[in-house]
Amino acid sequence: LISKIREQFETFDSTNSGFVPVQCVADIFRLSNISFESLGTMIKNYIFRLKQQSRETFSLPEFFEFFGYSVQEFGEGTLSVSEASAMFRTHCSASDIRLATDMMLVIINNIISHPNDPKFWQVNIRSEEFRLKIWQYEVGKSMMS
Repeated sequence: LISKIREQFETFDSTNSGFVPVQCVADIFRLSNISFESLGTMIKNYIFRLKQQSRETFSLPEFFEFFGYSVQEFGEGTLSVSEASAMFRTHCSASDIRLATDMMLVIINNIISHPNDPKFWQVNIRSEEFRLKIWQYEVGKSMMS
């Protein structure tokens, strides 16, 4: 998967400068057969961030720094705690991260403390507290799946 992305990046790097135009981000995903529709918000955020820096191009390492965990998630289909934490840091404020982390720790501690009680193995995703702290974020949904 990484080699597909690198190949697409190199295709758009017609000058061999190591940089490609910002408008190629979605095409790199599309041509690498990664569902870029689900990454629409992230792609917009990345382009917005580059434009705020008055930049019209990006490098492959910058691409992987921003999208690496999404590429890994697509490749593996699962999300580790550290990957989910990285995603939260990219998309949420520090206070939102703290609230989500505290709630996830309560859920995990309940499971560990009551391993034979099935009620702790299910999360009420309709709970207002859970929805506000975790479920409202795509990364929260990914982490809990």
